[in-house]
Formats: sequence, C-alpha cells, structure tokens
Amino acid sequence: MYADMPKANSPRVAEAQRQRQVISKKGNKYGPSTVYLQVLGSGARGAPNTLYLFTDHKRYLFNCGEGTQRIAHEHKVKLSRLDHIFITSKTWRNLGGLPGLSLTLQDVGVPKIVLHGPEGLDELYAATKRFVIMKDMQVSMAPCGPNDDFEDSVMTVRYVQLGPNDDILSKEIRPPAKRPKQDVHERELEKFCRDNTDYYQSECVESRKPKSAKGPSKVDTVKKTDQVLHDLQKKSHCTLAYICTLKKRLGTLNLQKCVELGVKPGPLLGQLKNGHDVVLPDGTLVLSKDVKTPDDPGPVFIVLDVEDIEYLKESEFSSHFDDGVNPEENIPTIIIHFTPPHVFHDARYQAFLNLFGTSTRHLLLNEQNACLGSEAVHRTQHKLHLLDPDIFPLLKDVSVPAVWSAHPPLTKSTSPLRLKGLEELKNRIALAQFQNIINMEGPCKGDFKPIATLEDSEKLDIIAGRTLTVFHLRPNIELDRNAEPKLHIQEYIKETMDVDGFVNSLEQFRHLVDARRYSCNKTQEEYPKVMFLGTGSCIPSKTRNTSAIVLQIDDNRSMLLDCGEGTFLQLVRFLGPKRINTFLRSLKVIYISHLHADHHIGKI
Repeated sequence: MYADMPKANSPRVAEAQRQRQVISKKGNKYGPSTVYLQVLGSGARGAPNTLYLFTDHKRYLFNCGEGTQRIAHEHKVKLSRLDHIFITSKTWRNLGGLPGLSLTLQDVGVPKIVLHGPEGLDELYAATKRFVIMKDMQVSMAPCGPNDDFEDSVMTVRYVQLGPNDDILSKEIRPPAKRPKQDVHERELEKFCRDNTDYYQSECVESRKPKSAKGPSKVDTVKKTDQVLHDLQKKSHCTLAYICTLKKRLGTLNLQKCVELGVKPGPLLGQLKNGHDVVLPDGTLVLSKDVKTPDDPGPVFIVLDVEDIEYLKESEFSSHFDDGVNPEENIPTIIIHFTPPHVFHDARYQAFLNLFGTSTRHLLLNEQNACLGSEAVHRTQHKLHLLDPDIFPLLKDVSVPAVWSAHPPLTKSTSPLRLKGLEELKNRIALAQFQNIINMEGPCKGDFKPIATLEDSEKLDIIAGRTLTVFHLRPNIELDRNAEPKLHIQEYIKETMDVDGFVNSLEQFRHLVDARRYSCNKTQEEYPKVMFLGTGSCIPSKTRNTSAIVLQIDDNRSMLLDCGEGTFLQLVRFLGPKRINTFLRSLKVIYISHLHADHHIGKI
C-alpha cells in the first residue's frame, strides 16, 4: 500500500530532526529574550485565523485555519521550529490548515508536534489517515484538563474549559468507569482505523474481484467516515481559553557599576545577576538592584474563543482582573479574541473585558476583519493584467491597502517608446486601480467599528488584526504594523516594463488579440467559462494555490474540478465578498480527481 512505501527523503528528514533537537536543547538553558505575537491570518471570511508566537527558543501556533502554510511561506514565517499548536475549538475554521501543515512540517524534519485543545482533537488524524500519512513525525495530544497546566522554558499555560454546562466542563475529571459512551466511541474509532480498503485501487480492479471476497463496501466506508467525523464534532461546543505567562527574565548586569563598586570577576557576579546581594572581602555590601536592570516578571496574555455568551465564566479569570487587589504583573498585557463578532459585541462580553482595566489591549481575529493577507497574488495579477484585462481581471480583494509614490523611480531606458508605454500603462491601469482601491477601502479600512450603543466599549484599546501585525512582549511592549502587506502597483508595472523587448511585444500581442476578437462573432456567448483558482502541485506557493478549477456553465450552474486547501479564499479574492454567496448557490457538483490532500482538503 501507498502508506507502507518508503520515502526517498527519509535520511534527509532524519538529519533535519537531529539538528533541530540539538538546537532545542541549547535554548532550554536560559529564558527567551525576544518574544512577540504575530498575526498570520486575520480571521476574515475565507482567510485563516492563525496567531504565531515567536521566541528565540521555540515557536507556537494558536489555531491553524485553512491556508496558514501558504501565508507563512509567502511572508517567510519559518515554522520548522514549531513545537506546539494550541486549538481553541474543534471547528474547521480553527484546524482546517492542520493536515496540510502537518505534511509540510514532516517534510522539513520536525520530529514531533504536540496538540493542545479540546478532548478528541487528535481524532482528526485518524479521520484523515488515508491521505495524511504521518510516518516521520509524531503527533501527540497534551492533557488539557482543568487541573493540567503546560510549562516549558518559555511560558506556562493554564487551560480554561468553556462550555454550555458543567457536565461538559468536568468531563475529563470523571473516572473512566463512569464514561461507557467513551468506550463505545473508542471501539468504533478502532474499527474504523482497521479498515484495510485500498482507496487508490482502480474501480476496474475492484470489479474483477470474486463476489465471495470479503471487504467493506463503499457504502460501509462512507458510513464509517461519516461516523468518525460526527464523533469528532460531537463535543465541538467545548472550547478552551489559554492564560499564558512568560517565564521570568533576569535583569542584565551593569558591569561598569560592578567595577566601580569593587566587584571582581567570578561567582559574585552570578549571584548579583540572580538577584542576591553580596558582601565583598572588605565588608562592603553590594545590592543587586544597584548593579542590574529590573527583572522582567513575564507579561501575561490570554487567548479567548467564546462561541456563545453563555459559555463565558468570569470567575475563571478573576485573578487577572484589574481590581486593585491582584498584583500588577497579573494584569494581561493583551487579550487575543477569536470570539465571533456577535458575541464580542454582546454587552455582557464587553462588561467582562472592562474588568481587565484600561491597560489591557485587545487583538481581534475574527470575520469582522477584512485582510486576506497576500500581496504576492496581487503582484502577479497586476502583471498579467497588462496582457489582457478580460482574461486576467484585477482581484476583488481591496483589503490590502495600496501606496502611491509621487516620484517613482525612472525606468532604466529613456527611449520614447518605452516611456510612452510606461506612462500609458501607469495612467490607465496603475493610477486608475490605485484610485479604485482608495474609493473602495473605506468600509474595510480599520476593520473594527465600535458599537455606539455600548458606552464602555470606547474605553477598550482594540486592535484589528491584519496579516503580519506584530505585538512585542519582550524586550519592550509595543505594537508594530510596519510589516503589514501593502500594494505597490507602480513597482509591479515598472518591473514588467523594464524587461527588454516587453513594450514592443505587448503592442504586437494586443493587436493580435484585438484582431481575433473583431473577427469572432460579436454575439458569442460568455459561457461556458473556466476560472483557474489553483494550478500548483503538492503544496501551495505564494503565487500558485493547490489544484482547483471552476467551470461555469451559466449564471446558475457551476462545477468545481478538484478543491485543494484554500479554494474558498481564492474564490473570495476572484469574486469579492459580495458575489461569493451567489456563486456558492450555483455550485452543483465537485469533481475530485484522486484522494491526495492537495486535491480535496478544501471542500470541508
């Protein structure tokens, strides 16, 4: 079977795993000095809602929406040192990117990934084991019960279980004997996992089998798959919040002051750095606070995903409220909200947030945002648009702001033909498109709109998450939006026009296309129409998504040929947020060519 075939790159993966473990051990000797939160996916409709925690020791993800690995690849966010993935709830918007990301991490030599999340999260791998084959990477589930805490060299994490009733919240602490349903579930899951059906065997070979041959029928296989998916989502209403506290970071010694006070090189310097006062041989007392910067107690940040306002349990967070009793270091520096908009704007939720005080900032990652996260797709489309505006229309994604330079750099040639062509294209396409984006940007700019009916909401410091929004936690606490993607339309056109011979070739091409169109019947129907959403293979790249082709028969009928990860996001980019629902209603059938993940994982 395909799963048992040896991989040609296994030695390379083994070597990458060994090097990674060596690096990891070195980092455990001291606390992280650089820590920041970085938004990968803003949570906008179609975009992943993924938060990346960077430290100079390890990397972490909070949620892993569909399309996470493509955004990470484009923006050079390295996930090869990823150790832990925290999932807030078992919904596809939170874990749709896990199968594809797992395959990629395995290929680059990540030896082990630990999942944190609601009970049964790892069953995703059992349900997808026929096409997500984990041979060189171990995937394990961390215990996330009410009495379990996670701790490593970077931070401690307290799990807060949220659900509609106490039975769900206390499920994990019940003794096994009192959970007969779980035993039945485990037996059904084991029965499913023992399915030996060869899904890659052709139907013609199946038809030649003797009628007496035993084996599950296609109907039985579908029922088993549906059952596992059903069981996977049975407890999806149980969500986890994460209260994360960075490890303490000792202050740095001021060696000049140590010398002035007569402290000689040796063990006394280490004692002072660790916060201990020392007595010199001459009897002089040297206080640690006089020769070192203050210790960093470790800021607190909280990750919240409250699917229903009834799930919220304020008492679980009371030790972090700004009530004048809790110590200042317990007050969270920032709270990240995966909470859906209708709950976030609920008066009870807003009142809950105000309990943390005005010093706490709030980062929003949900469908209220608009940023789809990619500049590369726009760069390519603008260049292709020069060839033919009808075949390569500009994308309907106006969530990435465009910038305009009043004095763009000159082309490398001053030939009149080149300057004329560049000026024409700049005025007709770049300037027009730039102005179009400016006009349409209004509803998207800023993303978050405070609710006027909530007087207290204006007191909250709310940050609308955009791809590459960075919030530094150490060494300094600050917000940084400089890396957020922007469109540089003038640069895209200049890059294309500077190619030798392009202007002449473009004019000749346009004459040929115009002559062809003129000779064709002007009453020619618009349909059928083909739209290429993805033509990449195996893994997505920044300019090519995985396989997906739309065939539009007419206004009311469409079909999809393959549906790789991120297909829905591609549709949102091509059609725009207003037309996407109309298209989905016209979709009648999805054809899957074969069962590799890059051809069908996006249909869920």
